[in-house]
Amino acid sequence: METLTVKQRNEQLAFARFTQRLGTTRLWATVISRPEPEPDLLCIHVDDGSIAFELVSLTDPIMAKIGAAGPKARGGPGKLDSALSGFLA
Repeated sequence: METLTVKQRNEQLAFARFTQRLGTTRLWATVISRPEPEPDLLCIHVDDGSIAFELVSLTDPIMAKIGAAGPKARGGPGKLDSALSGFLA
């Protein structure tokens, strides 16, 4: 059995959470991580057969900047709420 990378484990966990929220976990017989350049996951659906998924991470650019800036750039610990208040308002 091949050892999964952190990225592959995270992709499988994301897919598992997605199917749990949809209530379709039992409909997926297998979920296998694939090497590049193949799609991230090759899954076997009990009714529809093989389905491949390429997963992406969507990040709001403003939230990414706030997270990347770190506590000092935001004015130190405790200032995150005020930094986010304008964004979330």
